[in-house]
Amino acid sequence: MPEPLMPEPLMNPAPGPAALEQKLINALTAQRAIYTELAALAKKQSDYVNSYDTENLMAVLGARSRLLDQIAPLDRDLQPYKECWQQTLEKCGMDARGVITMLLTQVRQLLADILERDETDKEILVRQKQEVAGQIRHTVTGTQVTRAYGARPRPNRAQFEA
Repeated sequence: MPEPLMPEPLMNPAPGPAALEQKLINALTAQRAIYTELAALAKKQSDYVNSYDTENLMAVLGARSRLLDQIAPLDRDLQPYKECWQQTLEKCGMDARGVITMLLTQVRQLLADILERDETDKEILVRQKQEVAGQIRHTVTGTQVTRAYGARPRPNRAQFEA
């Protein structure tokens, strides 16, 4: 007689408390490391914005973009928990809850600092753009004035001497 069929295990069972804790700690630790790198790059970005160093600024923006690509999968992993952190934390042990809370605080602070620096840099870049536009307008106006008034031939003194 054949053995009775047993139900197959669930493909993605809900993680137990220890597995959940480790998953959250790993993802948040990785996020913190990436945001720390992003914060350092944001500082360099500000330096390059302030010194009009567009070549290095573009390199920093490229590096930041690559780091943001690394954050995306971590965000996807954490997404189910983001809307209900409190309930998720209640499922964790006291020690893990403290570590997760600390990591969340650090990640949020790093992100806030990066966003604040980016906003300041954006304002500086807008001002710089306006200054350059003004310089271009001034140059164009000056060129037009030169053409209008400076392009007239001057009378040759020799013609009037005799």
